Amino acid sequence: MAAQNLPINFAIPAEGSVASYSFSELLSGSGYVEFYLGLNDTGMLTEFQYYSKTSLTEYSSADNNSVWTSAGSLDFKQRVNKPVSVAGKAVATIPTWKSNNSSTGVRCVVSIGKYDGVTTTILASGTTNQNGQSTAEVYKYLTAEIDVPKTNFKIGEYLVVRVETYVATEQTTSYFKIGHDPSNQSLSDTGSSGVAWNSSTLSKSARCVIPFEVEV
Repeated sequence: MAAQNLPINFAIPAEGSVASYSFSELLSGSGYVEFYLGLNDTGMLTEFQYYSKTSLTEYSSADNNSVWTSAGSLDFKQRVNKPVSVAGKAVATIPTWKSNNSSTGVRCVVSIGKYDGVTTTILASGTTNQNGQSTAEVYKYLTAEIDVPKTNFKIGEYLVVRVETYVATEQTTSYFKIGHDPSNQSLSDTGSSGVAWNSSTLSKSARCVIPFEVEV
């Protein structure tokens, strides 16, 4: 059975209560929510750290003359249970690893989207910095900023964070890994590369901070 996405619920303030906002929220008119990216039977966005069924995704690429080429993408979703609006600058942090054979590099394009149960509409995208290109084995966090236009979400729609991985290689087959485990489990997930992710060197916890419009 596919894992169920947890709904986004915003508490309704009691009458007479006073809302508290940070200075940046007052300036921007947005409230920021940090989501963890996790992969079970489907990709999930959650506000808590749980043990992801699949802690990372591995990609491989043969020599492509150092041309940035898409290796694959992952969608992480969260169901909306109350009408909300997303607007402002989102920031995603993606943990990556690259192998030490040949001159290799990896970077990601992170997109914010809306899924209506049939189609995913991409609202905005941002490109991270790169890990590489060098012959060394490297662990590195990659960061993308995404300027999201004001978008209304209805009950039953899904907020989506899409991570598309691009790689560039020379000479031989190279390997790349993207971490997405909120709890940063230490697992023997060697994959085809034969190298297990060292969780003490770099956490596998991928995150995305998304701005929701608030009334102040």
